[in-house]
Amino acid sequence: MFKLSFQESVIGRRFILYTLVFSSIVALVFTLVQVQRESLREEQKYTHFEEIIEHSLLDSLGNSIWAYDDSQIYSQLQGVKNLPSVQRVHLALPDDVQFNVGQITADYIKSKDFPVFYANHGVTQSMGVMTVYTSMDERYLYLFEYAMLILVTNLSKTLFVVIFMFFLFDFLVSRHLLHIAKELMHYNQSEKPVRIQLKRKKHENSDELDSLVDSINTLQQRVFFEQCKFNNQLSQKELLHEQIIEQKEQLMDLERNIGLNEFALGLRVEIRKPLFGLRTSCEKLHHDANMIPYNRLAVNSGLEEMSGFINRALEVIDQSNDLFKYKQPSCSSVDINVSIAKMLDLLSHNFQAEGICVKHPTASQSVLAYVDEKHIEQVLISVVKNGLESLTQSEQENKNIEINAFAIEDRVEIHVEDNGPGVEEHLLEKIFVPYYTTKETGLGIGLSISRSLLLEMEGSIVASNNTSGFSIVITLPACGLDGALN
Repeated sequence: MFKLSFQESVIGRRFILYTLVFSSIVALVFTLVQVQRESLREEQKYTHFEEIIEHSLLDSLGNSIWAYDDSQIYSQLQGVKNLPSVQRVHLALPDDVQFNVGQITADYIKSKDFPVFYANHGVTQSMGVMTVYTSMDERYLYLFEYAMLILVTNLSKTLFVVIFMFFLFDFLVSRHLLHIAKELMHYNQSEKPVRIQLKRKKHENSDELDSLVDSINTLQQRVFFEQCKFNNQLSQKELLHEQIIEQKEQLMDLERNIGLNEFALGLRVEIRKPLFGLRTSCEKLHHDANMIPYNRLAVNSGLEEMSGFINRALEVIDQSNDLFKYKQPSCSSVDINVSIAKMLDLLSHNFQAEGICVKHPTASQSVLAYVDEKHIEQVLISVVKNGLESLTQSEQENKNIEINAFAIEDRVEIHVEDNGPGVEEHLLEKIFVPYYTTKETGLGIGLSISRSLLLEMEGSIVASNNTSGFSIVITLPACGLDGALN
């Protein structure tokens, strides 16, 4: 278990590394302190020997020099030489007289000079200088061995303490943390969590690991509860979304049925008009044909009226067919101002004939929309012709139509405004209903077809009255310079 924990526990490895480094530094510092104290103790020994030489031997050596007793001098120098660690003693007297005892063989030498004096009748005279050469090899070797012993002892104690601490840390903390980590790796928030339990004896008093495990278990329970709550909400949202789609489809069916009913009603009215006229013309023609004398002009006039009513009925049928004819739009990048220019050029004769002034201030700008080119041109023709016909029935003198195209963020807006009489507020929505019209002429399906085409291109159309007349705003999806939909 110890080896396995050491291999898997990164915290354990860091713990033992940091503890070893810190303990080694502490052991080294204490070793240096102890070696320093031992060095001072050794230094005191040498100082004691120097004091012996200075207070005990120098006076007798001065007397021997004064008496010129060479044998006594050598004997005393030999006594100094016999002191611990002394390798050589050198005595320098006046007139270049020298005495040497011993030989230097050590690598590290410490030398000290001792002046030699002689007191004669109260007068002190300098007799020479004695130099003692002391070997430091034994001292340094002793201090090195002492330092190594202390250091090895401290490091050994530190190592055993660290190993015990690591084992204790592994037994009390590390193995439980690894167990918790392995349990959490298998945790799945979509499944009911299994409570984590520590593999140890239960204690009366909870510690930090117990608090950690309790917190993790509580957190898992909360996460599972929130996940279940989220899944329920998601299921409810999906069910609600399906219900909305179903209700939307039902609403579209209802609108389709209402539109078909309105269309059927409008178609019935529009067909009945020429048929009633045709019946009246037939009755009149039958009456005129049976009159004597025969009125040829009246018969021809009746036939022309009948032809006109028949053409009117055929026109209603043809335009109704266009309303239900569907063609999938082929959208691409189209410059709206170019399409507006084409439409104005196509209807220019109508504007001139009715004396209508048309303005296109944004003609020089490039406004790109993602639409079907043919469909948008058809929509523009229907919308502008609606304004043209409205102004034609107006008796005002100055008749104006203004068309502008703007790019606004991810959409394009086309504003078509005229200074005509406008439409009553409660009738604004009805103008997009098939066969509804406020004009004396026309079938009332142009704006309805336009709205259908715009919806297929993800666009919209809105009508409103303004201070100067009537306004229609067409909204289209914008297109980037690269031809992609914004």
